[in-house]
Amino acid sequence: QWGPVLESRWERLKGKHSLTGLYENAEKPIAYDLIRSANHQIDIEIYEMKDKTFRNLLLNKLNEGVHVRIVKDSNTIGDSCDELSPPTPDDEAECKDEKLFVSQLKTKGAQYIWFNKKSLCGVEGRSCFEHGKMIIIDNKTLLLSTGNFNGSSFCSEEAAKCNRDYSYVTR
Repeated sequence: QWGPVLESRWERLKGKHSLTGLYENAEKPIAYDLIRSANHQIDIEIYEMKDKTFRNLLLNKLNEGVHVRIVKDSNTIGDSCDELSPPTPDDEAECKDEKLFVSQLKTKGAQYIWFNKKSLCGVEGRSCFEHGKMIIIDNKTLLLSTGNFNGSSFCSEEAAKCNRDYSYVTR
């Protein structure tokens, strides 16, 4: 029941205010364009990052000499894959794919580290997740997103579902 009301308000806001930095990910995954625009450096802080197009864009940028640094949560809910460990015969296909991606990143010179929960969460003994979704391009452009960098957030063809996520870009 609230859907049409919220949709109407969203359309009015877009028409009345300068929201030029706000993107609905399903309409335009602006993260792809930002990665393509990088000339020197890409910094990413993310909870999950499984979109294949996004991953391939990062690998392409590494081939062009762009420096890539990624901080990712090591313990996402429902995912038992440790991307930083070597592949094993028992790994599921998605885990093998993640480990291959991280290996390719590191081989090409990227930095890929786990979010340091112990020093950054602040409360001893409490569960803590790195739940930010952020990209900084060339120390000039910042993207903040409500969605992870997955097919469901970008509504890519590989996704079984599509989330309504937003990104905000400031330069």
